Amino acid sequence: NALITGNYLANHSAWSSFRGDGIFLHAGEDVRITNNTIVNSGDGIRVWSAQNLTVAGNTVADDAPGFGEGVLVVDSENVTIRNNNVFWQRIGIEVVRSADVLIAGNEVSSGPPWDDVGLRAIRSTNVTVTRNSFSYREGIRFLVMAGARVFHNAVAARELHAADDRGPENTWDNGYPSGGNFWDTHDLTDVYSGPAQDQPGADGIADHALVIHAAAGAIDRYPLAAPVVPHNTPPVIARR
Repeated sequence: NALITGNYLANHSAWSSFRGDGIFLHAGEDVRITNNTIVNSGDGIRVWSAQNLTVAGNTVADDAPGFGEGVLVVDSENVTIRNNNVFWQRIGIEVVRSADVLIAGNEVSSGPPWDDVGLRAIRSTNVTVTRNSFSYREGIRFLVMAGARVFHNAVAARELHAADDRGPENTWDNGYPSGGNFWDTHDLTDVYSGPAQDQPGADGIADHALVIHAAAGAIDRYPLAAPVVPHNTPPVIARR
């Protein structure tokens, strides 16, 4: 078992290439990384080969757009990434070759020129992404994913809301009437209701589906007309 909690970790180097990781853990079971504040690191939290991993309540931030990743999890199983604040990282959250992952309630944002994507998941299975807020150049990117479920997130993207090369193997909404995700530049007209959006009356679901990747068949059938999670402003990190 491992518990890493309540730490303040800051790197004051002006050059990202000289910054070490805030927290790096390799191989463990029943690991909890909670309520830490990590400032100006390379990668904020990096975990390889863990089982029963929880990363929750942490703040990872840079003074300006950085080159690292806020939370990186690789080759792990039974993972919960919940209620973290990640600001000014190149990639907000990344999950690679992992299984049975819940990503929920995280606030993830950055800005130009170095921000890449809010959430990237690669070759992972049974990943649930819900009630997160992503504000990045790209919102969510899936590569060779299977069994992912994405719903009730708020996504603000300057260039691309989402990408998924295995569309039919993943689900981008929670059905009707629960709905899918809020996409900031999607047509939010809400005049109709019903599973086919052909009945009179608004229902909180945008009347037109969002096509994520036409060739792969990835689609949010029921985009939300309003976000279910707020976009917060980055916290002010007190220096110590």
